[in-house]
Amino acid sequence: MLDKLSKYKKENPLTRCIWAIVNPKPNCKKLYKKIIHNGCEIEKIQGMDLFRLVFSIGNIDYSTQIINIVNQNNH
Repeated sequence: MLDKLSKYKKENPLTRCIWAIVNPKPNCKKLYKKIIHNGCEIEKIQGMDLFRLVFSIGNIDYSTQIINIVNQNNH
């Protein structure tokens, strides 16, 4: 996957390339990491850090509210 992301980044240098993991391993403590692969920066973002990125608009983080709504609808 890193090869594909770095190739894409080289072809689209203004793109932010993110390796997203929704459910990190239970013992994972570092949810954000910058990786340099083939000379390209790729961000590995997991769990709550990923949700904060996806569910933020401007300076407002809606991730907790979204997760609560989804949890309520699943019970």
